[in-house]
Amino acid sequence: MVKKILKKFKVEFLTVLFLSLILAFFEITTLSELGFFISSFGNSSSEKSNFLISSHFNFAHDNFAKKHGLFILVLFVIKFLLFVWINVEINKFVSKLDLYARQLLLTSYSSIKYRDWIKLDNSEVISDITSFIPKVVNNFILPFIRIVPEAIILFSIVILLAFVDIRIFLISSISFIILCLLYIFIFRIKLFNLGMKMRDINLNMAYFVKLSFESFKEFSVSGNRSYFIKKFVNLSQPWKSAYVSYNTISKMPKVIIELVFVILFVFIIITIEDLDNSMYVISLFGICGIRSIPIFTTILSFFNNYRTNLPLIFRLESKYKHTFSFTNKETPPVHFQKLHFNKVCFSYTDDSEIIKDLSFTINKKDRVLFKGESGSGKSTLINLVLGHLEPKSGSITFNNCEENGNFNFYYLPQESFLFSASIIENVTLTTSNDYNKEVFSKCLIDTQLDKIVLNLRDGVHTKLSDKALNLSGGQRQRILLARALYQRPSIIILDESTNAIDFNSQNEIFDTIFSEYCDTTFIVVCHTEINLKLFNNIICI
Repeated sequence: MVKKILKKFKVEFLTVLFLSLILAFFEITTLSELGFFISSFGNSSSEKSNFLISSHFNFAHDNFAKKHGLFILVLFVIKFLLFVWINVEINKFVSKLDLYARQLLLTSYSSIKYRDWIKLDNSEVISDITSFIPKVVNNFILPFIRIVPEAIILFSIVILLAFVDIRIFLISSISFIILCLLYIFIFRIKLFNLGMKMRDINLNMAYFVKLSFESFKEFSVSGNRSYFIKKFVNLSQPWKSAYVSYNTISKMPKVIIELVFVILFVFIIITIEDLDNSMYVISLFGICGIRSIPIFTTILSFFNNYRTNLPLIFRLESKYKHTFSFTNKETPPVHFQKLHFNKVCFSYTDDSEIIKDLSFTINKKDRVLFKGESGSGKSTLINLVLGHLEPKSGSITFNNCEENGNFNFYYLPQESFLFSASIIENVTLTTSNDYNKEVFSKCLIDTQLDKIVLNLRDGVHTKLSDKALNLSGGQRQRILLARALYQRPSIIILDESTNAIDFNSQNEIFDTIFSEYCDTTFIVVCHTEINLKLFNNIICI
């Protein structure tokens, strides 16, 4: 997953890398110049000045300190501006990457087969898209990108220090490498286990929060709301323990590295015999050491985040692997002519068959009614028509082919999604004014929604509440039916989607849309009373 994403944004990544090289040059230049500037107040500064940029400028000896200090100030200003530029580019890069990764997961989720969809935990998928992806990006990918310029700077510092004094350089480098390896060896498995624990607890917490909202009506009057609260609190206790352990471990590198640096620096000062002639070396190692501490801390923090988020990365990789080979190319629409069931049988288990030896034919422009009692298998039959389920025996053919193709189905269940937006947006599914106003108005009239809209203060611009709970059930179903008609599909399947509308209005609406949308094939699922004369093909389940 990470390789795929970075490959897509390789231009942005190379830009950051190029700017990082320039920043590393200014970083190492400012460090060496600053070390020389500090040591220039001693006796040996001139001995180490031959490889500095300032040595190529003809600074007057009497004003050397002032001019050299001004020169260093200019270098730091340039470095600051370059640092800001790199961080802007990194944040642009990461924001694109974050949204792209979320889009990939959402595309994957919306394109899976129905039989796979029913096995999913919705709270887990929502958490993946809205929480875990940003977490992986911010705690793993972003630190990884930020390490690139830091690593280049560290590499430049290493070369500079090796050039100045190889003995002190080797002592310092070996000490820090041993320290990092010990830290990684001690906490590697611990951090991985903490990541697993925190991930599982977060998923369970998200699940119970979702469950508490879905059962609000039931438990708000029964006095059992405390069940979910207690469950949430019980889950939060082990999360708190894992959180404390992780943050304690993650904050340790900084203080450990600072302690080791101070020990080494004091050791260098004590062991050097000629302090006056080694002032430049001491100054440079001190400045470079202070600059290297946050780099080492960043690297170890990245390791902490990597080990902690590794379980999540593995899970996302395995769960959404097919996403990254997914192509979002739309197949051309196929003109629907005929659907044929031939002795179709279906069962969820081996014990009993829900559908048994069912045969029928639906032709283009048919008005079909699936009629039967509750639990008779009407919803199962719809899923077979939509291709969400496959028959155990028999055959289902579309235009004499066993592939249902792209026939532009529109399936409308009893309760579909309405969101907090205007009636226009809920019907047209467009976020701008670029919609067909004539078709929109006709859909309102055909579903008798126009009269309802007139009584609303803002008319079609009225903003619905979440799930449109500020409207009645019949009003919500009219909006959903208007949406289905606005999309102009070749087949509209209405699965108990008008049962909240009164009998007379329901029959009037069916009569209107059946006559106005004569090229559309309608399949209606109903177990309540309905005017059978409206249908030319009635299939009893």
